[in-house]
Amino acid sequence: MLIEQLKPNAIVRGPIFPEPVQVLVAIPMGTSIKLVGKGLSTNQVHELILNGSN
Repeated sequence: MLIEQLKPNAIVRGPIFPEPVQVLVAIPMGTSIKLVGKGLSTNQVHELILNGSN
C-alpha cells in the first residue's frame, strides 16, 4: 500500500497488524507516518509508527 492510500476509512492488513485495521488518521512525521486505526475484529485502537522498513 502506498503512503497516499493511508487515508481515513482505508483498510490495511499485513504482518505488522494483529488484525485488519480501519485507518482513523495518518499523521506524517518526517519520513515516517503515525497510523491510528481501529481493529475490525476487536474494535481495539492500534497506534503504529510506519517507516520505509515496515
